Amino acid sequence: MLIGFPGNYRSGYNVQDLLRLIDKTLTIPKSQNTAIIGMGRLGKAILHHIFPSNVCPVTVKACFDVDHSKVNKDYHGVHCYDISKIPEIIKKNDINIAILTISDDDIQAIVDVLVDSGIKGIVNYIAGPIRVPDEIYFKEYDIRTTLEEMSYFID
Repeated sequence: MLIGFPGNYRSGYNVQDLLRLIDKTLTIPKSQNTAIIGMGRLGKAILHHIFPSNVCPVTVKACFDVDHSKVNKDYHGVHCYDISKIPEIIKKNDINIAILTISDDDIQAIVDVLVDSGIKGIVNYIAGPIRVPDEIYFKEYDIRTTLEEMSYFID
């Protein structure tokens, strides 16, 4: 009843169809190709957290940074590219999700390039206003705002 399957205990259920619907309802979504934008401490920590997980429905295919000391290195087997390579690498690896951890004065320009390159979802871990088109799924985690809110409510 909770998953909307027809039938009842008197007339019974089509067991095979019921099992398929339960499996579809409870199954983790298929893995999405993901990129991390910014390989500072936060980007590395997120990659370290995602990389060994068997249940996280993302596969990190590429990392990007503006710092040349981080570019052309591998982190947990994931190559870090110069930020200018975003359009090429996003398309080549069919990347759908971007995780923003980079502090850049022109973050909106980076977001615009991501959107133009085909990104469908963005997870934002940095502070600052970002605009995305309505068709982009956008999730924001601003630790400073969260801590301010928590401090206010526990005071």
